[in-house]
Order: sequence, then structure tokens, then C-alpha cells
Amino acid sequence: MRFAASLLFLLITAASSVVASPFLDSVVSDSSQDAHILGKRASCNGIDMRTAKPRDCWRINGLVLKGQLHQVAAYQYDMTKAKTTAHTNPATDYQVHPTNPALAGSQSKATALYTCDHIMELQILQAVLDDEGICKAAAAMADQADAKAKLYAIRAVANSDQNLVYFQKEIESVKGTATEKFSLQKGILTGKPKATTTDLEWLAMEDYLTKTASISHAIAKKLDDEIEAQFGVKGTHVADKWNKYMAAVKLIAVKAKSDLNSDVKHLKQQAAAPQNQPGNCGGSTTPPGSPTGSTHSARRMIPLLTRSARPLSSLEKRAAGAKVPRGAARSGPHAPPAPSCPLPGAKQKKVVPRNKIKTKPAPAKKPRVPAKRPAPRKPAKPKKVVPRPANRPRRVPGKQAPPRKRTTPKKKPRKVPKPATKSKGKSRGRRR
Repeated sequence: MRFAASLLFLLITAASSVVASPFLDSVVSDSSQDAHILGKRASCNGIDMRTAKPRDCWRINGLVLKGQLHQVAAYQYDMTKAKTTAHTNPATDYQVHPTNPALAGSQSKATALYTCDHIMELQILQAVLDDEGICKAAAAMADQADAKAKLYAIRAVANSDQNLVYFQKEIESVKGTATEKFSLQKGILTGKPKATTTDLEWLAMEDYLTKTASISHAIAKKLDDEIEAQFGVKGTHVADKWNKYMAAVKLIAVKAKSDLNSDVKHLKQQAAAPQNQPGNCGGSTTPPGSPTGSTHSARRMIPLLTRSARPLSSLEKRAAGAKVPRGAARSGPHAPPAPSCPLPGAKQKKVVPRNKIKTKPAPAKKPRVPAKRPAPRKPAKPKKVVPRPANRPRRVPGKQAPPRKRTTPKKKPRKVPKPATKSKGKSRGRRR
């Protein structure tokens, strides 16, 4: 009876929790979130320097700011503008826009768009702790409880609410990869870590670092002060390394901006070429101001094609409006112009002039050439000569070989020996 009552109580409790859950604010556990996984984990003396969880960003920037939607608590980027097109605006399409994650409505929706990001990356702090020997000094302390307390104080500054903000997932991934490579290469960053990162994505990451520079510099200064207070290491080590990282990112961003402008200009020229240039695949073959249309021009081209001394290539035939003289060269400086837009899916062929083709270098040593042809070696044993059979006469040159001569052997009676026991009797003669 008691078992049945307890089972009924559990069923009622479970049903009430299921019914009440839609009315509660959606909070997702940290295990289901994509944590900011670093390639080189930030840890010191066995202590993980990262304590911030996705729920902390929602607690700081979501629940707290639900009534203050004007507050900046997230940085968003329009990922539809990440690829360069002819319509890209190089002046504005790379910018990140401050917003409030509370507009998403719940933690699960905010986490689908943003990552809980450390503005001043923990890998920069990890590099300073390793370079200054702080982790080794903490491991060598006799009082490990005191050593851990000192590291906990530094960790609290790095994971403070001031250093946490929601950031667009795709661009935050670019930032994390760049910081990881910067740390692994001992403070050197010469290019984009991933070849798939577009110029606009890198510029968006640099724009985010610029807009949050006041916060990241303040956190770096607090970390230097805390390291000096706990371990007595004086200097601006974290601030210097962070400034070096931001300078490297900005240097790459300058080249990315230049490449972006060139790409946009080139794409705009390609998009405008078929409509504005005569003789292209999509444009008119009639010169400006001519009363005749492209149909008449094409008709005038037919006799030229038929009177040509050689068959024209497909490129020459598709070069609308190009008059090909009789016996014109197929390639070289005097060749007819190629069409401005090739066949769909065709790849442009790279033409290298003959004077720029690299020839095969001469060998260092000349190959050894024998003075004279060696004499053939005599066989050790003479070749066995088989005489020609009599029934195979030689063929006379220019005539058909005669048929083989067939030799029929003479039949000889077979001699059968008589048995010794058999006696010679009289013949019986013919029977009557």
C-alpha cells in the first residue's frame, strides 16, 4: 500500500513539472552548450583558468538586461554579407553591431546565435603565466593551498563579468583560432590561420576588437596588477602581449581591406562588361550609333567565315564582330581577340609566351659517348645447323614454294615367330 502511494506521488510530481515548464524562462544546461574549446587549454598548476559558463553570459547579459534593452551586451554580424560580391560595400559590410541578447527571448535562442566570449582572451594570460614562470613558481611552493588561492585570485579577474560578452558564433571562432595560433607561434601572426576565412570575416573580428578595446585593455591592466600583488612579478606583461596581438590582427586587416576593395572592383567590372561592352557574349555586336542591329552584323560575318582558308576555332567563331583575315595566326601577338566571356563552366587557359617558358637546364656532366661501336662478341659454342629435310625443297625467290613431297614407305610382311611346341600338320584342304 505504501509502495503504491509513493509511486502515485512521483507520477503527480513529474506531471506537474512538465506542465509548468512552458511558463518558465528557458534555461539550457552548460553540458548542451558549445563551450569555447581552446586548442591549448588555459591551465596553471593543475587549475583550469576558465570558470565562465554559457549560463554566466545569460545571467549577466540576458536576464539582468531584460528591462534595459538599450544596454549593449552582445555583438552581432550579418553572416549573409561574409562573402564578397559585386554588391558588397567595403565601407560598412564588415562592421559588427552592438545589440542586446534579451531580444532573442531565451537562453537557448541566444546560444544558437552567440558564443559567451572572453573579450581579453585567456590564452594571452596563459602565455604570460608560462613565460614569466608563474606556474612553475606556484608548483614549487611548499604551501599548495596558498599557491592555489593566489591563482584563484588571478582567475577571478580573467573571468569577471566585465570580460564576458555574447559574440557572433562564426566570427568568435575566427578570433579563437587566431589567438591560438598567436600563442603557439610565440607572439607571431603573419596571416589568417584558416584559408577559408574571408576578408569580411577577418575585418569583422578586427572591428569587434576595436569596439571592445577599452574593456580588454582595462582587464589586461587588472591582470598585471593582480599578478604583481600575488607573485611579485612587476611589469605590464599581459597588456604588452595583448597590444602585440591586436597590432598583428590590424596589420592583416589592412591587407584584407585592400584585397576586398580590389575584389569588389573586379567583380563590378565583370558584372558590367556584358551590358556595356560591344562584342561580348551578352552584349550587342553593333558599334554605338550604328543603325543596323546585331543580326545584320552576324550575317555579314558569314561570308568571312566561309571564305577562310582554314577552319576557325570555337574561340574565333565566338569572338563576335572580330574580322579574321585570310591565313590569320591562331596564337601569338597577331592572333584574333578571344571572347570576353567563355563557355559556361569553362576555365580560362593561361597563355605563357615562348620567350618566358623555362627550358630544361643542361646537365652538369655531359653523358659519356663511346668512341666507336663495340664489336659483337663471338659465341662460345658454334650454332647447331640442322640440315634441310629432303621433302622440304627451298623456295625459289618470287615463286610459291612447291608442296611437300609425300614418301610412302614400302609395306613389308610381318614376321611372326612360330611357337616351339606347335608341330607342322597336313593341310585339310577344302571342305566339301
